[in-house]
Amino acid sequence: ASIGFGLGRVPFINLEGTSVYAEIELFAARVPPLKRVRFLTGLAHYALPEMVCNRRAAKTIVPSAALKSDIVRLHNLADNRVIVVPHGVEAEHLALYERKPAKMKPRLLFVGRLHFRKGLIPVLEEFVRRPDIKAEFVIAGDGPQRTDVERLAAADPRIRYAGSVNRKQLAQLLLETNVFVFPTFYEGFGLALTEAMASGHACVSYDIAVVREVLGDTGLLVPLDSPAALVGELAKLVRHPALIDAYAARSHERAREFSWDDARRSIEQIARDTVRELKL
Repeated sequence: ASIGFGLGRVPFINLEGTSVYAEIELFAARVPPLKRVRFLTGLAHYALPEMVCNRRAAKTIVPSAALKSDIVRLHNLADNRVIVVPHGVEAEHLALYERKPAKMKPRLLFVGRLHFRKGLIPVLEEFVRRPDIKAEFVIAGDGPQRTDVERLAAADPRIRYAGSVNRKQLAQLLLETNVFVFPTFYEGFGLALTEAMASGHACVSYDIAVVREVLGDTGLLVPLDSPAALVGELAKLVRHPALIDAYAARSHERAREFSWDDARRSIEQIARDTVRELKL
C-alpha cells in the first residue's frame, strides 16, 4: 500500500488482500481505552498507507465480499470502486483429495502464521485440557508465538510442531490430515482454508463473515473467541470419523468453485473497463 503514496498522478488498480485497518479496529475494541495507544504505530505504518492507496486507486479489487464491506466502510469509497474477485484453488491441492488414505484416523492440522490474530494459542491450551481427544494435532508455521507453541507441544505428546514448511511438505501434511483448525479472528479471504477444503478436510472455524462466505455450510462454525466451543467440535469429530469424511467431501466440492482462471479473466476485464473509463 505504501506504493500508493508515490502514484498520486498515475492511475492504478489496487489489489487488496486484507485490511490492517480493520484488524486494528477489531483488536483495539477488545482492550481498555488506555491500552489502545499501542495501536497508534500500526495505524501510522499500515492503516494510513492502506487508506491513501485505496482512496487514490481508480479501482480496488478484493477477494471477498467481507473485505469489500470493510474497505468501503473504512475508506469511505463508492461501492462501485471496489470489486470482488475471489481467489482460486490450486489443482495440486484438489488432486490430494483422491490420494487420501481410506478410513484415515482423525488427525488435526493448523497452518498459518503463529500470531495472536490467528487465535491458535487459546485453542491449543483448551486442547491440552481435553486428554479425551485421541488425535494428533499438527502445527505448521512460524511467528511471534512460536515459543508458546513449542511450550505446549513439549507438555502434550499429541501436539506436534512441524515448524515452517515448504510447498512439498505442506502437501504431505494436507495428505496426512483430515481435520483443519482455523480459529482466525480476521482474514481477507483465507487461502489456508481453501487449500484445506480442496485437499479434503473437515474444517472447524470461528464464525466470521469471510469464513461463512468461503466455507459456506460445508464446515463447522462456532462463536468468535470461543476456544472451548471450537475444541468441543473437534472432540465430536474425533469420536465420529464418518462425520469427518462427510464434511471433507462437502468442503472439497465447495473448493472446486474457486478458480484462478476465473480470477485472471475477471481482473483482465476490470483492467480493460477501467482504462476505457479513464479515457472518457
